[in-house]
Amino acid sequence: MTEDTTEIVATFPIYKPFRRVNYQFKGKLRKQLQMMQPNFLAKRLPHFLGRFIGQKYQPVVEELNQFVYLSMESDEERYERVKNREKVERAINKHYVKIASQTLKEIANQVKQDPEFIASFKAIKDISSHPEVEISSELSDLKKLATSVRDQIQSLFMNSQMILWDLPGDQIDRIIIGDEVISIDEYGSFDIISIADEMALVALAKHHVPLVTKKITVIHEALNALSGQISTFQNGINGFRDEKEKRLLIEVASVFLGKLLGIREPIQLAQKQLERYLQLKDDINEEVENTGSDFVASVYADHITEADITRSLQLSEEIMDILGENSEKIRKTYNIIESSKVTGTSPPVIEKFSAYVAGLYHDLEDFRFITETLQDIPSFTSMGGGVAVSSASETLEFQPTKNQVIFAENIFKTFPLATTTVYALRGIDIEINQGEFVAIMGPSGSGKTTLLNILSGIEEPDRGQIWVSGLNLGEASEKELVKFRRDTIAFIYQSYNLLPNLTNQENVQLPADLGTKKDIGKKSNRSEQLLDEVGLKDYIKGFPLRLSGGQQQRVTIARSLMNRPDVIFADEPTGDLDTITGGQILNVLESFHSEGVTIVVVTHDQNVADRADRVLHMRDGKMIDADQAAM
Repeated sequence: MTEDTTEIVATFPIYKPFRRVNYQFKGKLRKQLQMMQPNFLAKRLPHFLGRFIGQKYQPVVEELNQFVYLSMESDEERYERVKNREKVERAINKHYVKIASQTLKEIANQVKQDPEFIASFKAIKDISSHPEVEISSELSDLKKLATSVRDQIQSLFMNSQMILWDLPGDQIDRIIIGDEVISIDEYGSFDIISIADEMALVALAKHHVPLVTKKITVIHEALNALSGQISTFQNGINGFRDEKEKRLLIEVASVFLGKLLGIREPIQLAQKQLERYLQLKDDINEEVENTGSDFVASVYADHITEADITRSLQLSEEIMDILGENSEKIRKTYNIIESSKVTGTSPPVIEKFSAYVAGLYHDLEDFRFITETLQDIPSFTSMGGGVAVSSASETLEFQPTKNQVIFAENIFKTFPLATTTVYALRGIDIEINQGEFVAIMGPSGSGKTTLLNILSGIEEPDRGQIWVSGLNLGEASEKELVKFRRDTIAFIYQSYNLLPNLTNQENVQLPADLGTKKDIGKKSNRSEQLLDEVGLKDYIKGFPLRLSGGQQQRVTIARSLMNRPDVIFADEPTGDLDTITGGQILNVLESFHSEGVTIVVVTHDQNVADRADRVLHMRDGKMIDADQAAM
């Protein structure tokens, strides 16, 4: 409960790849709400500033993973009355219904225009014209698939809206999930806004988990009979009436083979979605500690059945096992059909085979389209005491200590692609002390290189605070950043990035040639000394292309040290090198580290990690502990 203001937070499920639709929704929502409720303050503005400018600033409307997130605040007493709050709710709902309708229409069109679905539907439709094949019911279900998917997602989206009211004083806050109103009277006073992100995911999980459970159960039942069905098909295919019949069945068999071998990815995505809902319980336990209230834990228990999640995960693993055990049999079925001769007689299993393929294909495609609509859920990031909207502005209440050469908090970075979003960094916190040698390890795609680029000022985060050597990168001017990249830090690339038309000495000297105010002495003497220290005294006047990979990497290291940086960032410095050469590079790095240079290395190489003072592990854009990394 707030002291003297009314605050509303609302979340709306969206389909992330429809960026144009989502952008329009956010814009119209801001405009309409500002027009109807001009006295709402923008959450990101200081309260006094909102008054000073006549409260004309728009409310916060941002994307939060699979949701549009809205936050507004007002000091007007009229919003303490139910009818005025309901007016705001109707305005919000009106725009969401309109944009959801547009989204659902496009989703249905996307199903109809899916190349795989079009080709497979044609094959099943063609076999249905065979005089001995009666699959009109299965064909009808496939014709209605786009409408069915649309209706299921509509129900999921509309029932998963969440509106949260934080009312002033002792008034009872409330949460609305779909049509359900949840009162928190019995839980006392706490910061209800801080649980908005967890509540958004609870609202979605409440309806998504039963849907996934139902579909996985249906698929599991169908695939449980797979081995027996395959044997029946194989034994019953002993020839064809004519070439047309053979061709039709080959096309159906191709649908059968392709869909069964291709369903693994949607199954794995559904597993990640379900696992995220289980992880939500840990997020909620953290909020219970932060707020001192077990309200959100109670809502989770009331709305999410963990037994359903566990059962669905178990069934999905069994599905993967069934597919693995029968993959060769599936291929063999196709080969048997393809190699069978024309005998003038139709195979007795042609109808049963066609019906099984058509029914199973419908169930698998239905599952795929709905699962992929919520493809961003595994990357949902909740924050204890806050909400992880990408553009939130933050200010640290303290500055890093002198010994903390790198301090970063709540670092987020996403990359929108054509049909998906890469959540490269999801709330990274990192502290590195002066003179440390730190290795960052993790699988490909875990966000290591993105983190290095952001810490070194090459890229900007979507959100978060970064301090390096006393400079706040988020508040630094372009001039300050140029000086920072030139004098404070250096970067060692895996690909060397040496200029072939310059000598090795000229390459090393290049950072100083670009200008530095650091005391490095005479440039030529400094560059010669560095090349000598990395074991390349005899190659000073030579050119990079005449050097081996290990020697070129040593030139890169010498160049990085030219302006006496405080920190060296290295991205896979031994990645392209053999073990012996890689060891030599590590020896060079260690020698400079012993002189007090801070080194941060991204690597897959355990030999590099073994040399570091400290090893950090990353996975899926987050820091994890060593035990999790070993799993």
